[in-house]
Amino acid sequence: MWPFSNPKNPQNEANKYLDKIEPMLNQQYDPYLSAGRDPSALQNQWMSDYQQSPGQKFAMDEALKQQRGYARANGMGGTESQQLGAGRLAAALQNDNMQQYFNNNKDLFNTGFGAAQGYSGDMSNLYGTQGQLAYNQAREDNTGWNDILQGLLQGAGGAAMGFATGGLPGAGIGALGGLSGGMSGNKNGWDVSKFGQNMNNSKYGGFASNQGQPPAQPSSGGAPMYPPASPFWRQ
Repeated sequence: MWPFSNPKNPQNEANKYLDKIEPMLNQQYDPYLSAGRDPSALQNQWMSDYQQSPGQKFAMDEALKQQRGYARANGMGGTESQQLGAGRLAAALQNDNMQQYFNNNKDLFNTGFGAAQGYSGDMSNLYGTQGQLAYNQAREDNTGWNDILQGLLQGAGGAAMGFATGGLPGAGIGALGGLSGGMSGNKNGWDVSKFGQNMNNSKYGGFASNQGQPPAQPSSGGAPMYPPASPFWRQ
């Protein structure tokens, strides 16, 4: 396939990574966003799982035992006042334990939210970096193919100029000059006009003027007018 007939779109290459960011963020934050829409439902969910801890049960039993002992010592054991006091003490201890349970769940919730933030930030940076690299690579690839294409076009123009100034050898050099210039990033390629002029001078036997024919031998019978080592003509 012609290599630059289907160039890569840099933005499309970047989007292969950038498009991963939003689904990742939704996955990380959805539980917390849902909880924020109905905080009461979240609290009820937490407290529905509440159970009195063994430590709290022991502390309550000890506190009630002391309360009863104090009441008896003061002649109030078994009285309504003593029983009301025991109830208030148990409720206070229970409330403290339930509040601690709620706070523990809230701390875990906040820890999870912080972890989601950190993970989301790291992954967003990673996908962003990968997207930028993909974008830059696609642009670089496209630029390389464009340089080669430009070189081929310049080679065609160089061939025409080289042929006009240096005959068939000049055409070949002109084509190669344009192609090499495009592939190396030198948009000017080789200066084929000077080469053609050199090919057309007497030192090389006037290839252009003689249209590729070997030069005439001198009347004195001397050596031919082209150099024996010339790559462009052989006897």
